[in-house]
Amino acid sequence: ALEWEEFQKKEVMPTLQKGGIRQRDAWRTAIGEAYEIAFVTPMANLAARDEPSPILKALGEEGARAYGAKNRRFIASSRSFVIRTRPDLSYQPTSSEPPKLAVLSSLSIAPGRITDYENHVKTDVLPIQTKAQSLGYLVSQTIFGGDGSEFVTLTLVNTFADLDKGPAAVRVLGPEGAAKLSAKSAGIISRTERIVIRYDPELSFKVASSASAK
Repeated sequence: ALEWEEFQKKEVMPTLQKGGIRQRDAWRTAIGEAYEIAFVTPMANLAARDEPSPILKALGEEGARAYGAKNRRFIASSRSFVIRTRPDLSYQPTSSEPPKLAVLSSLSIAPGRITDYENHVKTDVLPIQTKAQSLGYLVSQTIFGGDGSEFVTLTLVNTFADLDKGPAAVRVLGPEGAAKLSAKSAGIISRTERIVIRYDPELSFKVASSASAK
């Protein structure tokens, strides 16, 4: 693990930046599948994937092959997803500080009920997140790489102690009100998988734009 982290810091991150990647966020699973880490990189559009990979751009063909061989030594398995952020369904963070922890919920929506789910979030969930003064409630939609009816929510928190307070619905509506709210989503959400993830600032980066750097 330590050798892999050194490889990430000394080789992977500088190579990605040299290849044109301006931001990467790293998240480690804290409660869920052990030793799992996810990297999230913004992408303007899918057409960007028609271009040579950042590794190829930075290292050339021979260098990219050597890099790939070294990288594969550390990886037991990997999987990639394309997700679309849904700011219209999200409560954006008010702090400019990097996040610390988050509850990640993967929601499988019943066939034909995506519009109902979107309306449920806008009408019922976001007002509660706002009233609870959540650190952030971020919603994205899986496009490729997984369940085509999947939405992923990220509820930002500072500490595990915050989780002892219960979800925003319970804190705002009380147990009975939260139960009624949950009943409204019955038939819309067919499956929920929930884990806790921790933000890793040492394996994350964000390159300042030339405008902000002046």
